[in-house]
Order: sequence, then C-alpha cells, then structure tokens
Amino acid sequence: MDEKKHALLSSEYLHLQSTLEGFDGKALTIKTWSVTFSFTAFGIAFTNQVYSIFLIAAFASLIFWFLEASWKSFQSAYFDRIQEIEAYFRDQTLPISPLQITKSWYTSFRKNGQKNVLKTLFWYHIYLPHALIFITGIILFLFLSRESPKKTIQSNQTKILIYSNLHDKNQELSK
Repeated sequence: MDEKKHALLSSEYLHLQSTLEGFDGKALTIKTWSVTFSFTAFGIAFTNQVYSIFLIAAFASLIFWFLEASWKSFQSAYFDRIQEIEAYFRDQTLPISPLQITKSWYTSFRKNGQKNVLKTLFWYHIYLPHALIFITGIILFLFLSRESPKKTIQSNQTKILIYSNLHDKNQELSK
C-alpha cells in the first residue's frame, strides 16, 4: 500500500502544481483584460472628449482587481494540500490519504476564503496595474472634465445629431 500511496500522492502533487500554474496564467489574462479595456476606454475618452468614460475605465479596473484577488484566493486554497503532501514526503510516517484535493480545497477555502480575498487585494502583484489605472482614470476625469464641461455636452449632442441623420438616411433607403 505504501508504494501505491506514494505514487498516488506524487501524482496528486504534480497535478496540484500544474493547477497552480494554470491559475497564474489566468491571472495574467485578467490583467491583460483590465489593461486592454481601460486603455481603450481612455483612448475613446480622449478622442471624443467624453471624459465620463474615464470613470467607466476606473471602475472597470476595480472589478478586474477584485476578480484577480478572488482568483488568487481560489488558488491559495490549494496550498494547504500541497503542504500536507510535502510534509508526508519529508516524514513518511504522517497519516495522509491520497486523492483528497476537493475536500482539502473546500476546507481551506471555507476557513480562509473571504479574509483571503480582502488580504490579497493589497498584494502588490495583485493591485498592479488595476490600482494605477483606477487612480489615473479618476485623476484624468477630475482634471479634464473641469477644463471643458461644454465639450462633453457638445460631443453627446453631435452623436445624437449624427445618429438621427443616419436613421433618416436608412429610412429613405428602405423606401
């Protein structure tokens, strides 16, 4: 049984390591989404001089920040099981059952889940770049909207006028 248990725990350990690496890849994807969406929104705000879009980008970065912290807390719930398996391989007399990933994850997440999300929000590798985007969006909105509030209103009126003209042309073509 010890040979079989050893092999199962080795396999479980390697699977957990692979799972952790997958979580890191998804975290980079979340960062990419945040940066792409926010900088696209910044570009639209500058181009159209609709500065309220900076607020949309800023608050979207908060959502991505929270999503990444949640994702990291899901990943962290695997660490207890990894530590149990590593302890077993250091001292093979410890009692441990193989193939207990789900039970261990659930127990760990229930114990630390909410607290862990709040704690991970402030890890520098989690809050970057989201916090910088949030701060930049707020600052740009405050400074640029103060300079030209009429441009925002004029820009919206222009869009409505363009849309109205396009709508009229579409109706003429459909006749």
